[in-house]
Amino acid sequence: MSTLSAHRYSWLLPLAFLVAAAFWGLAASWPYRTLESDLTQDYISARSWFDGGSIYASLSTHLAHPNNDPDRTRVNDHPPPYIVALSPLALFPFSIAHTLLAALSLVVLAGAGVLVAREMALNTNQSLLLVAVLLLHSGVRSCTVVGNTSLLLAGLIVLGWRALRRDCEIAAGVYIGLATAMKLYPGLLVVGFGAIGRFRAAVSAGITVVGVWAVSAALVGVDEIETYISIRAGENANREVTNPHNLSLAGAAHRHLRSPDHPQLVAAGVWGGRALVLTIVAVGFAWRRWETSPDTMFAMLIPAMLLLSPITWLHAVPMMVVPVAILIQSHPRKYRLPLMVVVAALYFSSHSDSLLGYTTILPIPTWGMLGVLVLAALPRCESTPAAAGSPPSVTPSS
Repeated sequence: MSTLSAHRYSWLLPLAFLVAAAFWGLAASWPYRTLESDLTQDYISARSWFDGGSIYASLSTHLAHPNNDPDRTRVNDHPPPYIVALSPLALFPFSIAHTLLAALSLVVLAGAGVLVAREMALNTNQSLLLVAVLLLHSGVRSCTVVGNTSLLLAGLIVLGWRALRRDCEIAAGVYIGLATAMKLYPGLLVVGFGAIGRFRAAVSAGITVVGVWAVSAALVGVDEIETYISIRAGENANREVTNPHNLSLAGAAHRHLRSPDHPQLVAAGVWGGRALVLTIVAVGFAWRRWETSPDTMFAMLIPAMLLLSPITWLHAVPMMVVPVAILIQSHPRKYRLPLMVVVAALYFSSHSDSLLGYTTILPIPTWGMLGVLVLAALPRCESTPAAAGSPPSVTPSS
């Protein structure tokens, strides 16, 4: 009887682990709730919009941080739909807005982890552990500290993947369309819908993106849309691509190949790296004769979109939970060791291009993303999408 009782309450320990992980993520953001961060630019832009001003004006950070020098200004780098989506937070004092966004991000990511666990047909204890481990990723702390929406996008991507696995193409398109409207790089998944013949999902995503941007234009003005497209997007990419925290292939090329005497080397490195990624994706699809499996598409294009983007921050890496889950579920045993290595690389929190005094050329998490892409492109046993409300079945390894 005691053994049965212990088994009945065995979920309490992983639940406590999960709660501790969530508390860690929220507590990590607490000291930064009054400091200038990524959220600052969205907060002051929303305040300016509420007052009838431009969201892309040079605005004083004093609007968010009363103790800041009134002459200290910032210009927003984010797309108009991103700013509009976060604008309700400007109704609160900045410290409360920062904490609310951190808490919402943790709840959304935890929910996404639960959905991924259900798709993997994990039991309760395994599901709780998976969510806890996901919340402990250093990218989660990075996101809650700076006040970004990457964890919210991860939730939308998980919902899109889950919907497509259930052949709910319109819903999948809406979820991925919302993510694309907020941050442009998930648009590669929209292209993926078309590549695997899920045209209703592609059209749904396209309509969603256009609709969200049209609503944003109606709210903030067409001039703001033009300002972002013609000025802010390019200026942000040019400034941040060289940031040492940038995990994209373009970032590595700019750090290692920049030379006043040979400026063409950077362009060659950027486009050479992107060509390599696209070649791996094309080979992966061709290997499977352009089959329509959502798992194949998401497993390859999520790491690809992060590698191809001009700027990829550490807080985007938790999105990799989807391709990692797919590979764990569907790969033969011979790939398990390489998969463990790339997952460990994804958990590496350093942005440095060196390890133990040796250059790694790419940051370790970037190697992890590239490794996942390669493993996703290799032949494997495909998992079968589950019927709605039921866990997916898995074709046994041959």
